Amino acid sequence: MEEVKAETKNKITVGEIVWICISGAIAVAGLTLVIFGIVGDYLPLKSSENWILLGEASFQNVMKMNYRWFGVILILFAAFVSVIFPPIITRRRGDIDEERRSKTATSSSPSANPLEPLRLLRRLPCNRSNAAYALLARQKN
Repeated sequence: MEEVKAETKNKITVGEIVWICISGAIAVAGLTLVIFGIVGDYLPLKSSENWILLGEASFQNVMKMNYRWFGVILILFAAFVSVIFPPIITRRRGDIDEERRSKTATSSSPSANPLEPLRLLRRLPCNRSNAAYALLARQKN
């Protein structure tokens, strides 16, 4: 028996890996900020000794938001980057050429226009054998 090997055409490029790693790092930073915001609120220390709350207060003066909201924004941004940018930026030139070739091939094929065989028949003399031969020749090309 013959085993059929399926070829995978979905190869991951280096650019896709880089963008996924960048978005993963941004998401981890956002998750870390969200966790710091939660832990800082429930850490059983005086507020003068709680280094997380002290850092969050200075961060809030600069950014006008606390750790949790900034972390959520970073996580959403990372999700956006990981979904949108790799397909757009790493789109291969060969894929674009293949799409163009497939579009031109479907527009010039006889199956694209169902009336194409009838047009061939009109051009030929009324002999049926000539018409059938022309249709077969057209389908082979």
